[in-house]
Amino acid sequence: MASKKLTTGDSLTGLLVDGIAGTPYVSALLTYDALAGVSLEVPYISEGVEQFSSVSQWARDMKPPSNLLFLSDRQSITLYGCRVTSTRETLFGNNISTVKITPREVVLKDRDGDHSDDLKVVELRSQLDGLAEWTRFGVIQSEVETGPDGLTKKLTVEVESKDPVTWKVGEVTFSLQSTWGSVKNDLGSEIHEGVNLHTTFDEPRSCSEHLVEQRKFISLLALIYGTAVSFRHHDVRDSRFRALKNAEGEFYTPFYELLSGETISDFEREVKPKQFERPLSKFSQLGKDGLARWFDSYDEWERVIQPVAGTLQRPLSYMEDHVVNACIGLEAAGQIIEHVVGEESTYRGKNPILATYIYRCLATVELKHDGIAISRIAMARGIAKIYNDTKHYDRFDYPPGEHSYVIGKLALLTARLLSLRLFGVESVTNSNREVTESLRQVREYMEMLGLLIDDKGKFADSADVSISGASTEQF
Repeated sequence: MASKKLTTGDSLTGLLVDGIAGTPYVSALLTYDALAGVSLEVPYISEGVEQFSSVSQWARDMKPPSNLLFLSDRQSITLYGCRVTSTRETLFGNNISTVKITPREVVLKDRDGDHSDDLKVVELRSQLDGLAEWTRFGVIQSEVETGPDGLTKKLTVEVESKDPVTWKVGEVTFSLQSTWGSVKNDLGSEIHEGVNLHTTFDEPRSCSEHLVEQRKFISLLALIYGTAVSFRHHDVRDSRFRALKNAEGEFYTPFYELLSGETISDFEREVKPKQFERPLSKFSQLGKDGLARWFDSYDEWERVIQPVAGTLQRPLSYMEDHVVNACIGLEAAGQIIEHVVGEESTYRGKNPILATYIYRCLATVELKHDGIAISRIAMARGIAKIYNDTKHYDRFDYPPGEHSYVIGKLALLTARLLSLRLFGVESVTNSNREVTESLRQVREYMEMLGLLIDDKGKFADSADVSISGASTEQF
């Protein structure tokens, strides 16, 4: 039975198999909702009919078999981690009740072996936002031949998959693999290319374990692009799913589509125009060795990465979210980074404080302060002050929105730039398009407001700010 893709809004009727010998098959309705994912509705007669005794027991105990097999005239679908999410019991009239079951994971294929085994796979393949734009593998090459009149006479298009980029960290092997496909229409053919992220373990692992590793890559792309990055598709490959024979008569294990409750809501997220046009860096600048270093350093830098990537992943986060989450990351990073020249000016007595940690980050990424603050130390104090004023309950009113906007932009940009240190890139030039554009926006906004961050870290009238003298106020 050939596997076909499930699309949102699909409804299939079929038979449900629980894998227990002697248990009758029962009818079920499988639906696929954009937000809720895949669910099953199973009708049954709650009293006096042996055929439905197992389903009736599921409803009473709120515990169906963990794994179920759904058979339809269209395809076989295996469902894992099943749980009862609602029941509707009718005791009068026709006595037909319904139990609703929601799986944790769904694979569009039946599986060999023990029906009750948890879903574990050797390899998980995923499509991610922005990955093809970042890697620029370029599987499509074209050559144009023009005639004497300057018009195109011949167009030659060559499509060839590139060698995968592979690296290993601990027990998991990561791989970036190019892919392409063509679609014919009335006017010819359309060719599209992409790049998939693969994770492979030596022994089968749960899909959740694969996704934990792949989310590290999601965080990386979110930091590089400064925006939310979503999963768009998953496939799994494992010897438990039946092998096929190719044209040469050789057997191979194909990929089969996976729907996971952990990522199903990602699939419907809207991608904004030009969302992935301005990365902080390109894959060609960092390479396979840089990726390996990034993943090797992840555990040490997790308290820097997660708060910042987390706020970028929330499309409706507030300015105050940006301030707090980015500064949590900067505070952590400042304690990982060693002493930098000039930081003593931020100390309280002889001890480093929050402004010190933020200054270390600003100095490390060499962020320019002109038009925003009178010095890099002033900028560090300004970020620390708005962060403290936002998070402490006894500071009364929140900082003005204009101030939070500026500090949120600066703190997020600094934290994103710091992420490149994990590649072994010690600094990023301020001529980088994303950096210069972000700083230009902040600089013009401050000019419009007529403000500048003074040596105390306060937003002050730019006409009144003196660049001489040192502040003793600490943050």
